[in-house]
Amino acid sequence: MLTITEFASLKLKAPYKVTSDPLPELFTLVRERQSAWSSYPLLYFTDTSDKSIVHILSGWDSVSAHEEWIKSDGNQDLLKRFASYLEDVTLRHLDVTFDKDKFDVPYIVYRNTAEGTEPNGEEADGLSTRTVSGQDLEHPDSGSHSLTFLEERPSYSNGEDKILERVYADHSSQS
Repeated sequence: MLTITEFASLKLKAPYKVTSDPLPELFTLVRERQSAWSSYPLLYFTDTSDKSIVHILSGWDSVSAHEEWIKSDGNQDLLKRFASYLEDVTLRHLDVTFDKDKFDVPYIVYRNTAEGTEPNGEEADGLSTRTVSGQDLEHPDSGSHSLTFLEERPSYSNGEDKILERVYADHSSQS
């Protein structure tokens, strides 16, 4: 069965960062509840240029399966607990098959472009890269979204890229 990938971006209110109390405990609770509901692991990344932005990557069988979770009492309780910490939430459902083995890396380079260009050549700096690209199923006019999975922090810089660094990885052993 083909899956989709949830790519959510959470902007925390100032002065909160991904490590501010009680956020690590709340993010752990989100991972436990959502993973139990969906049967897919939930991975967290932070934007290396802005530690107040947290990205969620997870798999779903479909957009409607994720919508059922969003409406559930368990998720609504989590949203209430997070209300005083969140400034903004952006949610994308990418037509990219969720592959935990590929996504479970320390770094991801995220790029959103009209053309869907991916880091390559000198830009990728000789790193072994694995890239997937897809459209937002609900907003196909938002361009192409590419995720490049890296074992090392990239040394190249491109204004279109966001370098995401894994956080809370010690809880990633769920299957």
